[in-house]
Amino acid sequence: MDREIPLGSNYSQNNLIMIINSFSLISLLGFQLITWLLFVLSYFLKINLLNFPTWTFWLVIAAWITFVARHNLRQLFILLFAILIFILPSLWFPVTGWDSITLYDFRAQILLHTGNISDTLFRASVVDYPMFTTLLHFLFYRSGLSTPMPIYAFLYLLFGLQLYSLFRRTNSAKLSLVLALVVTMAPKLFEHSHIAYANFPYTIYLVLGTFYLYYWTINKKMKDLLLGILLCLASLWIRSFPFGLIPILAAMFVSIKSTRTQMAAIIVAAIAILIKYWPINFSILVGILDFIKWGILKYYFPYPLIFVLSVIYQFQSKTKNWFIPFTILGFWAAIIIGNYSYALTDRIFAQIPDALQRTVMFLNPSISLYFLLLLTSKSKT
Repeated sequence: MDREIPLGSNYSQNNLIMIINSFSLISLLGFQLITWLLFVLSYFLKINLLNFPTWTFWLVIAAWITFVARHNLRQLFILLFAILIFILPSLWFPVTGWDSITLYDFRAQILLHTGNISDTLFRASVVDYPMFTTLLHFLFYRSGLSTPMPIYAFLYLLFGLQLYSLFRRTNSAKLSLVLALVVTMAPKLFEHSHIAYANFPYTIYLVLGTFYLYYWTINKKMKDLLLGILLCLASLWIRSFPFGLIPILAAMFVSIKSTRTQMAAIIVAAIAILIKYWPINFSILVGILDFIKWGILKYYFPYPLIFVLSVIYQFQSKTKNWFIPFTILGFWAAIIIGNYSYALTDRIFAQIPDALQRTVMFLNPSISLYFLLLLTSKSKT
């Protein structure tokens, strides 16, 4: 049912798929690497970032692109031209969004003047608000651009390219393109590709990490496992939410062969949560559930309904791979527990529903992914 099909009989088409996959994946990992490097240089080694030559960043990118596509320059030029056309309008987009103006981009502006990450910590701690987007903004500003918004258009394109290459493992080229478009058009994604918030790149890394782990649950290839874990953990460098750990835990859970062991793991986790939050304040819990009902369920409808119907369909069709539904259920559990924990210290949580909607914007593409994989896998049975 989930056997990988050949990428195509045409040699040039296969090369183009390889370039798309390599280019998009290494670009996503490269953004992580360069921001970590800048963070270590400034925060730990106390090196002023204004002394960091940004031309080396672009030189490494150019060298990497040339090396990856050294035998397929024609396909490379086509891809680069498409990327340029895609991100060109964003060169005229300003930074918008309150959190970005007052935090993410604001820290980048401070770095442009002082070059020291320690000078930005008065605004927010690195643990609460990691420096991923701030350091990318800094790099683009230092490169002479007046806006960092091409970052988000480029990330959006990388997301689509990665989805296409992953769907292409088991589907035709045309169908893979349609499936990738369905996932990328999930609500909030396109909107946030024009807003310099961290929730957007966080969602991209988390969903792609989940997709790679899904394939690992099928083929047990170490490469998919490592990439899935790496992308999920990379999301924590963008927003310090625990959702990045859930697909990893779900992959471990479904890999357990014994049903008794799985049930024991669920019981232990439930007891641990009860002990941590006992005694439970039911008035707050009811308020949380009502908040989630109108803040997420109604706002993102019909995606929650699609998830429920997909689970019912999976039960009826007896499809065996439960990794993604378990992951999504884990997301929902974390949303409820996290909001309850937050409400214990801050009773005005329901006054900021938009913050919650942005935080969990990964739900819609995850549900889309689940529905499409379930649909296409059954069509091959």
